[in-house]
Amino acid sequence: MYSVFTRSHLRIKVFQVLYAFLNSEESSFAYAEKELECSLEKVYQAYLAYIILWEEILRYGYFRVEHNKKKRLPNPEDLNPNLQFLENPFLQELLQNKNLKDRVKNWKVNTWQFQETLIRKLYEQILRNPEYIAYMSESAHDFEAHANLIMKLYRQIIFKSEEIVQLIEADSVYCSSDDLDLVKSMVIKTMKKVKEDHADEMSVILPPYTQDYFDFAKTLLRKSILESSWQIELIKKALENWEVERLAMADLLLLRLGITEAVFFPSIPTKVTYDEYIEIAKYYGTDQSASFINGLLERCVVILQEQGKINKIGRGLIDSPKKKS
Repeated sequence: MYSVFTRSHLRIKVFQVLYAFLNSEESSFAYAEKELECSLEKVYQAYLAYIILWEEILRYGYFRVEHNKKKRLPNPEDLNPNLQFLENPFLQELLQNKNLKDRVKNWKVNTWQFQETLIRKLYEQILRNPEYIAYMSESAHDFEAHANLIMKLYRQIIFKSEEIVQLIEADSVYCSSDDLDLVKSMVIKTMKKVKEDHADEMSVILPPYTQDYFDFAKTLLRKSILESSWQIELIKKALENWEVERLAMADLLLLRLGITEAVFFPSIPTKVTYDEYIEIAKYYGTDQSASFINGLLERCVVILQEQGKINKIGRGLIDSPKKKS
């Protein structure tokens, strides 16, 4: 089942929450877990917000239509407006989705409240968009054509709006540009799942995460906090002639997360763990972090294997490198 969060993204969220937790005055694991849940919640709210934005755009569009009809000297177009966009069957199908309505209510999404100026600006940009103009000039469209217009407007206008990004980021410190890149890709994935015949409404709107992914994130966070003492001692041993206190905090946390995953998640191949934390290090560490994490995490895993603390289960999971001579 698809969800908004991938396991790769959950690793990043756990890293961010752990970093903030260790830099705060809080010491309660319950607090850290709550912060993780809040972090995931805010990103999921952003996903839903990008979808229901169309409700506000259409609402404003109908307002404009009625306003133009009441002009002192309305022209023929004002009196007989082309409603093809406002009655777009694809949008109607999407916005009538009961699962969407329930999730918006349950997750308390109100991003567009009091954002009339932004909605008006987006609508006016749509009116000037070449794809929109071409769409409105033709009357015969199949469902796919209606859908394609909306996806083009997402990519050309909505996803490029800095005001939307600033609004979402201002609402939560937990939404970064990386989060919004993920959200945007999941919005497009959602659009591709909308069908004309109401087929399988539950599958259209993505859940925030599957239960096993959420359990993965919580366990990764919990174990990284509770098992920190021996993890730091292991890192000291692997460092040999280098003091652990001299490590950048981001590098140290990525090492601890990698060690946690290698030990406590027997179904995840060690190679996957290496690759994931090396990638995170490229974005959240220094220029040398990726290669540093690669070498040091490998040494830590070799030590753990010698101690019998890493036991992978399943075919193809015993794939970590052998100890170097």
